Amino acid sequence: MNLLERYRNDRVWGVICLKRAVAYARYSTDKQYDTSIEKQLEDIREYCKRKGYRLVKEYVDRAESASKEDRPAFQELLQDARRQMFDVVVVHKLNRFARNRYLSVVASHELRKYNVSIESVLEPIGEDPIGQLLWGILDAVNEFERLQTIQEVKMKMRPLAAKGFWMGGKNPFWFQGEESES
Repeated sequence: MNLLERYRNDRVWGVICLKRAVAYARYSTDKQYDTSIEKQLEDIREYCKRKGYRLVKEYVDRAESASKEDRPAFQELLQDARRQMFDVVVVHKLNRFARNRYLSVVASHELRKYNVSIESVLEPIGEDPIGQLLWGILDAVNEFERLQTIQEVKMKMRPLAAKGFWMGGKNPFWFQGEESES
């Protein structure tokens, strides 16, 4: 029996146990580093310790956009929530969970169906009406930042592409132009 199953059984049989928490950490591009993940996890572990939560699993998505639903660890987290393996998901910031308002609402609703809450280390938001309002505002801000970044990248790429720079990662063998340093 793995650790998650043991705590699930404890909950079913009424054994008093600490709130079962899982960590979710993510970074979005391959230009970021595992140190980003390690810092997130370190802060989440400390948060769980302060709150008296038992951290039962860590889910990590590397080089995955928070606007995508099909992140492997994110999907595994949702599956484990359906099996009621934990009580709370702890993220470093809410933008690690989702940067798409629709996805955030759908995923958080799915978690709530299984009595799983989401907590942010850096954004302590309650579950009262004001907390829900703040959550919605942060969702909108996170999506706005993502869309702004996309727009800025496109604006920077257009003139470079017009000058003949290859804009798609490693140059194909046939490409004779210069690589962009963007």
